[in-house]
Amino acid sequence: MGTFGSLLLDLAISLVPALVTAWLLRKLLDQPIGWPRAVLVGAAMSFGLPPVATEVGIQAGVFSDRWEISASPGVLAAFLGLVVAWALVVSAAVLIVLEVLFPTKPWVGFAGFWRRFRTGVARTRRYLQVIAIFSSTGVRSAFNRGERPESEGVSSALLEALNRSGVTFVKLGQFLATQPDLLPEHTSAALRQLQADAARVPSAEIEAVLVSELGMPLAQAFGSFEPEPLAAASIAQVHRARLHDGTEVAVKVQRPGIVEQVHTDSDILLRLTATAEKRYAWARELSLHSLAEGLVGSLKEELDCRIEARNMELVAAALPPGGIVRVPQVYPELSGVRVLTMDLLDGVTLSHADAVGQRLAPLPTDEREALSEGLVQTVVEGVLRVGVFHADLHPGNIMLLSDGNLGLLDFGSVGVLDDETRQLLGTFLFAALHDDAVTAADAVLLSFDAPSDISVRDFRRALGRELTILNRRRSLDPQQLSRLFEVMRTYQIEVPGHVAAALRTVASMQPAVELLSPGVSLLDVAEESMTGIVSVLQSARETRPKVLGSASISAAVARRLPERTERITSDLAEGRLKVRATLFADAHDRGFLVGLMDTMLSVLLACAAIIGAVMLITSGGGFELTDGFTVNAFIGYVIGFLGAVLALRSVARFLGGGRRQA
Repeated sequence: MGTFGSLLLDLAISLVPALVTAWLLRKLLDQPIGWPRAVLVGAAMSFGLPPVATEVGIQAGVFSDRWEISASPGVLAAFLGLVVAWALVVSAAVLIVLEVLFPTKPWVGFAGFWRRFRTGVARTRRYLQVIAIFSSTGVRSAFNRGERPESEGVSSALLEALNRSGVTFVKLGQFLATQPDLLPEHTSAALRQLQADAARVPSAEIEAVLVSELGMPLAQAFGSFEPEPLAAASIAQVHRARLHDGTEVAVKVQRPGIVEQVHTDSDILLRLTATAEKRYAWARELSLHSLAEGLVGSLKEELDCRIEARNMELVAAALPPGGIVRVPQVYPELSGVRVLTMDLLDGVTLSHADAVGQRLAPLPTDEREALSEGLVQTVVEGVLRVGVFHADLHPGNIMLLSDGNLGLLDFGSVGVLDDETRQLLGTFLFAALHDDAVTAADAVLLSFDAPSDISVRDFRRALGRELTILNRRRSLDPQQLSRLFEVMRTYQIEVPGHVAAALRTVASMQPAVELLSPGVSLLDVAEESMTGIVSVLQSARETRPKVLGSASISAAVARRLPERTERITSDLAEGRLKVRATLFADAHDRGFLVGLMDTMLSVLLACAAIIGAVMLITSGGGFELTDGFTVNAFIGYVIGFLGAVLALRSVARFLGGGRRQA
């Protein structure tokens, strides 16, 4: 026991200098350096200081060759203080290097550290797996040879690589397939072949998710629940169930473990796209990393079923009363983050063309036309008048119901447009459908960011040529929409994402219209709907409140104008007119300026101190404290220490972004 106690005492005695040194280093740098690394460096300094001080003392004449003190007590104390000070400078420099290589992160405890370690291992293993997939399919070597994604040889390999890489990468491919403004049609067509189907999750695991999320046994939540899913996708699968009152519902249940997988893959995707932008010009042209960031944000929202429930309620509220389009009703009491319970729509999606054709075959032509016209009118009105629309309206998300109406599915992506954007977008589409290039071009230039030196005449002509093709073909397919976006991109006009989504939504109805009513043109139906909507938007009923609001603001400004004009002219006549410009009025701007000036002043003082110190140390003059140590050298080392501290604090402040210790 005595030996163990003495060991503990020795350990405590050895730790005290390390802790004191660590505290001094953190104060010297004035930055929140992590305690573990500070203590480690402090311990190294504590163990290394005695032999270094002895060797330097021998060179300075403070100690003899036999380690005997050969200087007065005052000189010895001054020398040891100087050695400790410079040891702190060297240790602080080591800490800064460690901070650059391994930035300080908040301490999360041993459990958190172990969790982060396991996550890092899993991420690395998954990262190597994805890299191996892209290498084995030939995508990586093709990109290194300078080929682009739209190259014929790359498209098929890219399709295979994305399919094999899992849900996040499949979603990326599907997202790019819906961007006619980014990729040519043949590449988008290849990416549209990506399959999101996945293996069925065992019923026991699904039941565990339901019980955990709903907080009640399965029998208490539902009158009956079918363990075999209706559909299984990469993120969730849908089951048929019946409420206790007999209502048929669809229960969307998130796959167990999908959150961790999406988070891991999202991190890898962001790293890969950032690397791609550094290496490949085509990735920079597509802003691939920004696209990946948008997709990751969308995926994280998709992991929360409450967001989809809110979107469903939003779209349902935007539908015209008594229309032919339906949105399933949500049951909030049986929904949560990982579960969404909604009405079960009885019908078949338009992606099953044969089954839809069989159901539509007995219907007369006018009823089939009413279906396509009702769908287009609902979507166009949602985009241009209400400002809320389904942003992923492909045939798989449109259902032909058994009662002859239409239903919408999958509300993970919903677009929202403000009133000014709706009005200008409506003007553009109305002009485009009437082959009016001048009005269409003016609406684009008013709506979107365009270069100040754009040639308006050339832009109108280029846009007009595409509108002529559009009106002669009377078809708005993804390829035609891609050509319109190409004109915008050629003239460096930035189309906001929500506007591009609205245009894609309108164009995505083309296959649905052709299936519901063969021979009917989407543009013909849209033109008829749009004419009525634009007329309503420009009607006195719609514009009168806005005009009155603008007039009210103008009246308030006009009432103050005479008083302000009189004050200005009076001050001008009497020579009292002053102009005051407040620079850096914002607190953040002032903080930035003060920090910048502080850093610059510290650097200048540090440079001056170090230069002065070098001059004093190398001058060789002054009273000798020992045989090898003069007063000038001592003062030089002191000034040099102060200069080094200023320099290190400036570097630490720059690397830490101005962070201060709490």
